Amino acid sequence: MRRALSIILVLSSWPLGTNAAEGTPQAVPIKLAPSKVAPLPSATTKTGSDAGTTAPIPPPSAPAPKGPPPAVKLECAPTPVRIGEQLICTLSVVHRRDVSVKVTAPDQVIPLPSGPAQPHLQDMLKTLRTFRIQPRSMKKVKVEGMVVVWTETTGGQGELPVPTQKIPVKSVMTGVKDPQLKSFEAPGGDADAFWTLHGPISYRVTNWPLIITLLVLLVAALGIGLGLWIKKILDGRTVEEDLGILPEEAHLEAARELAVLEEENLPEQERFEEYFVRLSEILRRYLKNRFRIQGLEWTSEELRDWFSETGQSEDTQQLLADFLLETDLIKFANVEATGAAVGLTTALARQLIEETKIVMEEATNQESAS
Repeated sequence: MRRALSIILVLSSWPLGTNAAEGTPQAVPIKLAPSKVAPLPSATTKTGSDAGTTAPIPPPSAPAPKGPPPAVKLECAPTPVRIGEQLICTLSVVHRRDVSVKVTAPDQVIPLPSGPAQPHLQDMLKTLRTFRIQPRSMKKVKVEGMVVVWTETTGGQGELPVPTQKIPVKSVMTGVKDPQLKSFEAPGGDADAFWTLHGPISYRVTNWPLIITLLVLLVAALGIGLGLWIKKILDGRTVEEDLGILPEEAHLEAARELAVLEEENLPEQERFEEYFVRLSEILRRYLKNRFRIQGLEWTSEELRDWFSETGQSEDTQQLLADFLLETDLIKFANVEATGAAVGLTTALARQLIEETKIVMEEATNQESAS
């Protein structure tokens, strides 16, 4: 445009001459200097102090999209993946029919061939993109850095980052005899057989040493408990011998204690429960000294059983049962005692001591005679 304007101005100022022969005006040629028109700035023009740098012209930015973004879903298998095994991830993108999509991924995420978008629902399309990742360490595989770029037919463009996924990795290095089979790049002709033969070991290993140790400890604890229980029973069947009172003198000690009890006149003071408690202790202490048993510690039932098991006479067993019944009613059943009960129970105690004393003396005489 500037060059055309310069030419027009030059022509308008062209001088006219006169032809000598004809006397008509004639144009005189004029030599013009070449016009210096400033060139338009380009993408590589060097200007100002930045004459040594190149300032690229930024590409025009795409307008914002008008419609909603597509829906994305990333699925990876197998989960967990074995180290060196290929992890296949499938990205599903559901978008409108007037939208085209492109997926960008980092270098470690290798894209696989994929087909065109397929119809989905009524007026939507579904685009599938498949990628391959191969873990080389026991760290979790991070599927990240993938971006879905979607473009509308109107020119609107948007980006949608794909959520990151973490896939666990398990080892396959245990039990491999041939080191060459550890090459995960080329596992062999039959890859499935390779993974079946050298697959991961089960983490559920039976710990036999621990099981055997626990069983031994359990048996030992049961043995100790059983031993203590048997010892307790045997201790209950025996009594330390009182060197001060011999079996032949037990009835004499019992008679002395009965005399002291009667002198205190507890029934006249209406202290019946105390009287029956002390009367029971006197007879039980007599049985302890006489037969060397735990007369003071045993229950009434244990005393009756012992008399029955050792072959005591029926009369002796009945005397003991009647005495224990009378004293237990006063001591434990809170039965109100009477003077008649005091006399009856005291008589039973004296008769039982007399009967057992006679039995013991007869047994001693028989042993001496033999």
